[in-house]
Amino acid sequence: MKNAQTALSDLDNPPTAEEVANLKATMDNAKASLDQAQSAYDNAFRRDPAGIGANPAATSLQQATNNYAAAKANYDKAFAKPAASKYTAAQQQVAAAQATLSNLKPQADKIASAEAQVAAAQAKLDGLTPAAETVAQQKAQVDQARAAWEAADKRVNDTTITAPLDGIVTSVKYGMGDWAAAGQSAVAVADFNVPVFEVDVDEADLGGIKVGQAAKVRLQTYPGQAISAKVESISTVGTNNGSVVNYKVKLSLGKAEGETQPVVLINMSGTSEIVTASTSDALVVPNTAITVDSQTKRYSVDRLKTDNTTEKIEIKLGYRDTSQTQVLSGLSAGDTLVIPSHSVKTTNPGQGGN
Repeated sequence: MKNAQTALSDLDNPPTAEEVANLKATMDNAKASLDQAQSAYDNAFRRDPAGIGANPAATSLQQATNNYAAAKANYDKAFAKPAASKYTAAQQQVAAAQATLSNLKPQADKIASAEAQVAAAQAKLDGLTPAAETVAQQKAQVDQARAAWEAADKRVNDTTITAPLDGIVTSVKYGMGDWAAAGQSAVAVADFNVPVFEVDVDEADLGGIKVGQAAKVRLQTYPGQAISAKVESISTVGTNNGSVVNYKVKLSLGKAEGETQPVVLINMSGTSEIVTASTSDALVVPNTAITVDSQTKRYSVDRLKTDNTTEKIEIKLGYRDTSQTQVLSGLSAGDTLVIPSHSVKTTNPGQGGN
């Protein structure tokens, strides 16, 4: 638009004084050159009229004439009125440029508005986005706060004792301000959910005991009630008591015989029986009726005959406990055995011993 308007204005505006002076100087210089060329041509013509066409003076005169004519034409053109066609063309260019400008102006306004919105948004973003130094400082503060919290949490944990199970504290060995010895228990906790009876088992008898086996416990406080139990665990470390090595076996207590469940307290003492094997319809005899041959290592009993005499019968033993033994062969139910100072009959109680 600016170029078209300038071109139209230039058609009406007269040349400036500086432009006229430049054009006139150019024309005067061309006239002086022409006069010099004319003088040189005239001298050459007088000397050799016939050869003037081939003389360089003729060529120089022609060039000087052309240069003067061109300079004079430019000078005259500066004061000549432009043709109407140039006005029309320039006006058409101005009109086209104005139409284009009218179409582009709304778009330019939109562009300017969008650019202003972008600039405002960028300024807002710059205000919201922290500098790298600020982020580093904030992160350092967060790290310091986290380290302080972790140290405080560790101190709390170090001063807090958490029991590994639910139960009742039965003893506290240290008071406030006491120094606790390394490796020593400070608090004793008893679990009363499932009472446990602990017994010492000789290593010679340990081979027949397995976790899960049934047992019975009789507490000294309740000698008339047998409490059902089960082998819960067997210690892997034995205790050497002189020539005997014992292992701790824990029995978890269940229901007691009878309607009344005894109250089990800590450190109650009693006896226990662990059922290492069982059988049904076993033929059993008192242990006092059995004798063993020291040389043959065979077992036998004295059976009473119908004539009231005795005969020694070799028997094969099965399961046994502290009071009676199963007989696998050699006797029959109803046989009468002789025991020193009294006699008894073999029995078939219908259940096995232990």
